[in-house]
Amino acid sequence: MSNRLLATALHAAAGFAAIVAASLPGSAAAKTYKRCYDPQGRPVAVHASAKVKMSNVAVAGRTKDGRPFIAYNPEALKRFHPLTRIYIYYHECAHHRLGHSSGFRPRNRENAADCFAIRYMTRRGMLNADRIRIIMADVQRFGGGDQVHLPGAQRAQLIAKCYRFALTRMARLGRGDQRPDGFSAYAGTLPGGFAG
Repeated sequence: MSNRLLATALHAAAGFAAIVAASLPGSAAAKTYKRCYDPQGRPVAVHASAKVKMSNVAVAGRTKDGRPFIAYNPEALKRFHPLTRIYIYYHECAHHRLGHSSGFRPRNRENAADCFAIRYMTRRGMLNADRIRIIMADVQRFGGGDQVHLPGAQRAQLIAKCYRFALTRMARLGRGDQRPDGFSAYAGTLPGGFAG
């Protein structure tokens, strides 16, 4: 990827945070977006692509030379609430953080990415009972599932379970989870499509 293309992708990523931050009250707004890195510390580029199927919405992958990316279909993202778009972004980043884009492809990888995203958003104060219901309602519309994705209704229930687990863990620890999570301290804007 050329430096110009990477700069364009990072600039596009920056606009998303400002729009989303305006929709999240209080301190959650300041913690909306953290840039994604793969396990080797490489930044994950984000770009719009009409080649991404409407049913997939977004995908995590690697270029031929191994650089990580997230590609999203801008038209597909428009169908979802802005909060669900943030969850989709963190779900795709989770695939990179968990090594799924590097060849580690367990059968439960989609469930693991869902829980990673929900736990991350919960620890950062981005979710509450009302917000998790918004994401669940959108996820229920994902459809019948496939070899790796649960059907929408079951996936929504998994998300609720992941949210409850995150709340329980935070209460037990008495603070947010302090383990490294693969997101930098750099706060920038997300790609325009994720913002709507």
